[in-house]
Amino acid sequence: MKREKTSGFYCPIFIKLSSIFLLFVILPLAFTSSYIHQTSLNAFRNEQINSDTHILQMMSQHVEYRLEEMNDAQKNLYNNLALMEHFHSNPDSFTLLELAQIEAELHKYILEQPFTNSIHLFLNNGQTISTAKTRLYTFIRQYRSLFASQDHSNVLDQYPGGECYWFPSFTMKDINFNKQVIQQNFSVGRIFKNTTNKLEPIGYLVQNIDVNFFNNCFSNLTDDPSLQFLITDSRGNIIWSPNENWTAMPLQQVVPESRENSLSDSQIYKIDGVDYYATKKTSDYNSWIYYMLTPQSNLESKIAPLKLFSMIIILVCIAVFVLGTFSFYQLVTKPIKRLVVYMHAIEPTDDISAVPYPLKHSANDEIGILYKSFTEMQQRIRLLLKQKTRFHEQKLNQELLTLHAQINPHFLYNTLDAINWMAVSLNAENICRMIQALSKIMRYSIGKKYQSVTFKDELEILKDYVYIQQCRFNHAFDVEYQIDDCILPRPIDRLIIQPFLENAINHGINNLKRHGIIVLLMEDQGSCILITVKDNGCGMTQEKISNILSGKTDSIGIYNINQFLQLKYGPEYGIKISSIPGQETSVEILYPKMGNLSID
Repeated sequence: MKREKTSGFYCPIFIKLSSIFLLFVILPLAFTSSYIHQTSLNAFRNEQINSDTHILQMMSQHVEYRLEEMNDAQKNLYNNLALMEHFHSNPDSFTLLELAQIEAELHKYILEQPFTNSIHLFLNNGQTISTAKTRLYTFIRQYRSLFASQDHSNVLDQYPGGECYWFPSFTMKDINFNKQVIQQNFSVGRIFKNTTNKLEPIGYLVQNIDVNFFNNCFSNLTDDPSLQFLITDSRGNIIWSPNENWTAMPLQQVVPESRENSLSDSQIYKIDGVDYYATKKTSDYNSWIYYMLTPQSNLESKIAPLKLFSMIIILVCIAVFVLGTFSFYQLVTKPIKRLVVYMHAIEPTDDISAVPYPLKHSANDEIGILYKSFTEMQQRIRLLLKQKTRFHEQKLNQELLTLHAQINPHFLYNTLDAINWMAVSLNAENICRMIQALSKIMRYSIGKKYQSVTFKDELEILKDYVYIQQCRFNHAFDVEYQIDDCILPRPIDRLIIQPFLENAINHGINNLKRHGIIVLLMEDQGSCILITVKDNGCGMTQEKISNILSGKTDSIGIYNINQFLQLKYGPEYGIKISSIPGQETSVEILYPKMGNLSID
């Protein structure tokens, strides 16, 4: 008995069960572990944000308090009578002596300010008065140019009431005694007014403050060296950072991932190869933004025990998965596979009692029950095979009679319909010829003298049938005959080819808008005869072809012919259909080649 191949992809049971375990146990655990990890990380992050925000709140309050002290101290210049006396007459130009006296008053002021490096008074008359605590006048000249190039005066003009404005940090360098001196400042400026003359604007007063002011404010801020702090203005310029290289730089240059001159609480930023979380606090006093940058590793270290526990759980599940899969394979899958091999090795007609039980362990389990059921099934199969052989010939005759009974009435009905149409539309000669052709076909189909006829007889009847159908369809198609003469005397069962011509005409070309072509090909292929019926009609889908060959359609003529050929001559013969929807259909009939018949 031939072993039939199972359709689809073969997958052992233990792989299926392993996949189920993997899908419903391992993967959910992995996802749960990942979810717990992320949830814990978010929880610690929220806790850290609250703590960092509190620290930043304290930082901003302390800085703002100190800045407000500087602002109040600068306002006290309005109370300096010696200074204001010089502006009483509001001259167009000050003499060198007057400029020196004003500079002296300003120098007294900056000596009282611990972190003030220089102060500048840009007068409306074009004169500039500057003084510095360190007397490095190179820095004074640099800042005069910086003030003009940065258009600080335009910014201060937006505060006509004399309110202060805090400018971002800047860096100045100078060579002094063959050494490079670097000074980093941030500034506070305002429109300076004359209190002795109706508060008329005198010019712009700018005070440069050393950024070490912030180091003094935050000297005892934290003991964690991994934390980073930043203060930026609203435009993303860094006012201060413990890292001196960052001060007075744009935020995007230090943190390339920053967007809109600010950092987000939820995003991770890479700075110098280290991943940081950013917590920020925006000041209501001067719109500065205070940042605390915490390394991501600080949070990861807090949840490391939980992460380790999750990994241990997953590894234990994987170990159980591997051990369970191996045990199931050894105890269940492997014996079943041996039993399956044994089943396929036995033919249905073998004597099972003579074959030893193939499994080494005892049969007191489900596999033993399966083996016993298999032996009983073998006995039933042997009995059914005998019954099948007995009724095989009866089935062949019944199939042939069913085929003839289906074809004849259907064809007769269509032919009479065509004659009725011809009687109305055509002359009597054509009707006469159609009737003669019909008579020959009827005598041929119901004759019982021979069980088999020759290809020549079948071809003549086919031509008569084609003539009737051409008259019926007003010659909407032509039939081309390509016949090997050597096969004409060979025998063929009656009415094997006619149903395929009928299908080609009725279903392939009937509704065709172009002229139909049907090709009937009979050729000798050595051990068999190939009959091909091909048309250029509307075609059909592969699903419809499968339904036709399996008898799942209302018309079972082709299915019956295919069954008849395979039952009578063997499974190597039968029908093959191929089609291209909208273009063509081709039916191939593989028929056995038998000896010639004597032709009367």
